[in-house]
Amino acid sequence: MLPFELPHFGRSATLGGCIAAGLAGPRRAWTGSPRDFVLGAVVMNEHGQVLHFGGQVVKNVAGYDVSRLLAGSLGTLGLILQLSIKMLPHPVAEATLKFDMHATDGVRKLNGHPLPITGSAWRDGTLALRLAGAEAGR
Repeated sequence: MLPFELPHFGRSATLGGCIAAGLAGPRRAWTGSPRDFVLGAVVMNEHGQVLHFGGQVVKNVAGYDVSRLLAGSLGTLGLILQLSIKMLPHPVAEATLKFDMHATDGVRKLNGHPLPITGSAWRDGTLALRLAGAEAGR
């Protein structure tokens, strides 16, 4: 699975656009940002040259890791043509729990608890938690 969740802004949304904007969903706080998972990239610069950065495996980068600079660059470094992204195994079990509570009570309740949280949100008096892990943890 992709370690970060892509926001979807319509039919023309792309993975390259997500990386260029540095956008991620609620899983970001626990797994990391898109920049953390870019292994390599093929980019076209302003002169029409096709440039290759990084690689396709985790231990392939030596020197400057230019491919990771693309994350959040908003396309100023070049047009992203191809990406190599590190993937993570999908969790065996996943559940979303909702609690009616004030935001400060939710923060107090969660601090210091070793829960396998992979996403959280608070809206209109409801705290939503996504938990993921082994089936035994259910």
